[in-house]
Parts: sequence; C-alpha cells; structure tokens
Amino acid sequence: MRLVITVVLGAMLAITVASLLCAENITIKDGELIIIRNHGDNRKITNTGGKITRFLMSPDNNYVAYAITVGFVPEHNDAPEIDNEVREVPVSNIEIYDLKAGRAVAKITPPIDSCEFIYTEGWVSENELLLHDADGVAVCSTYKYDVLKKQLTEIEYEEYDKKLKTILKLRPN
Repeated sequence: MRLVITVVLGAMLAITVASLLCAENITIKDGELIIIRNHGDNRKITNTGGKITRFLMSPDNNYVAYAITVGFVPEHNDAPEIDNEVREVPVSNIEIYDLKAGRAVAKITPPIDSCEFIYTEGWVSENELLLHDADGVAVCSTYKYDVLKKQLTEIEYEEYDKKLKTILKLRPN
C-alpha cells in the first residue's frame, strides 16, 4: 500500500471557522497559522519559524491540527530523476491548537521505537484525530489521538482503515 501526502507550499489556504462573535478564517501565511477576522484584527497563532505546511480543522471548529516540518527525506517514486537531482519531501510532527482556549494543547511526535515522522489523515470526530507514522517510505503504525483525554493510542490497521474510509466519505471531491 502506498500513501501519498500532498503538501501545498506558498499557497494561501483558508478554512472557515464558525465563531460566536464573527466569522473567521484560518490560513497559512509565511509558514505560520493566522486567524483572519472580519473586523481586521488578524492574529498569528503559531511561531514555528515558518515551518507549517498544512492544517486540518476539527469538525466542530474548536481545534486545528497542523504539521510542522522537522526534516526532509528523499522522494521515493518510480519516476526517473531529473538532471540527476533527487527531490526531497518535507516530513512533519503534529501540534493541536485549541481555538477557544487560545493555546496549543498537544504536540504529537512518533512514540519511541517507532518511525521517525507522523502524519494526520483527518478528524474522525470533534475530539479524535487519525494519524500514522512513517519512515518516509512506508507506514509503520497507525494511531488515534483523543484531544480531551490527551492520549495517543496505537490502533490495529483494520480499525484505522475503517476510520479512514469514514473521513474520506466526509471530504468534498
């Protein structure tokens, strides 16, 4: 099985976040998460040195999970090298920001004795994030993270696959 992670660099990504006071957008600008508010009071909510490459909002818009680039690995595919150049792809760790509390509430890195990098697949529910760790080529283990319990739990691939299919059904085409 081969998983493909799409990374959008240099693009403005925006997702609408419902707010009690006004509509807000979350976007990536210069590698940081920014809350764009209708009344013009934009606020940077991360300070990673420009290392954020992607993010996912929880279904209830209370949390944002974002990927922070921690390194690069050679791209593994069957395409021939161009000008003998090996392309590299970013690999990431994950943080979760609580929009109501106004602070990061979790930093997720692969467990000890596991692969080196961890990736998000999507939110299964308001409080549960689906993840897998990898070594740049293959998936090593699969996990769910419960935001309320602050608990990363390894799950069997069958459970992971079932949850992933649920996420994919919810995504727009």
